[in-house]
Amino acid sequence: MKHLPNRLIKIVPMSAGVIAELRVKEGQIVARGDVLAVLNTERATANGGVQAEFSKQIALRHDSLLTDRTKINSLYAQQTQSLNARVSSQRAELAQIDGAAKLQIERIRISQMVLEKHRRLYAEKFISDLALQQKEQEFLSERGALENFKRSRISLLRDIGALESELKALPLKQENELSSLSRS
Repeated sequence: MKHLPNRLIKIVPMSAGVIAELRVKEGQIVARGDVLAVLNTERATANGGVQAEFSKQIALRHDSLLTDRTKINSLYAQQTQSLNARVSSQRAELAQIDGAAKLQIERIRISQMVLEKHRRLYAEKFISDLALQQKEQEFLSERGALENFKRSRISLLRDIGALESELKALPLKQENELSSLSRS
């Protein structure tokens, strides 16, 4: 028989069994009649039949995979629930900041009116420099407080965006982990 490189030949044994010994290596040239492998066709083990043992091992592996899948799904469900709770909490905090900022805008408006009155009173020499400076400082403090609310709002929006991105990525991470488990 001629050597046929890169040719795959399917060889089927006469009876079922487990390979006890492999006598050739992949790519090795063989001839008709060469013993390629030795099969163990013994049907019994200490616990019963070979087929029953294989079935038992497969069932155990299947149960183990199902348990691992359940654990992974539960873990990701908890992570999703936790992230949703954090997003909800951050949104509630954002609503509080928005409400406080609206009140602060009103305080600034009032402080500005008071400052303008004090400037007129100062121009007419009814109040001192110190009294006017005090009202100017109050006005600037109110504006500074509004800027703090704006910074807090920007920070919260950034945090919410990060949490929402994490939420969107969770199903993909879960699917990757489940796929990896299935391949193992």
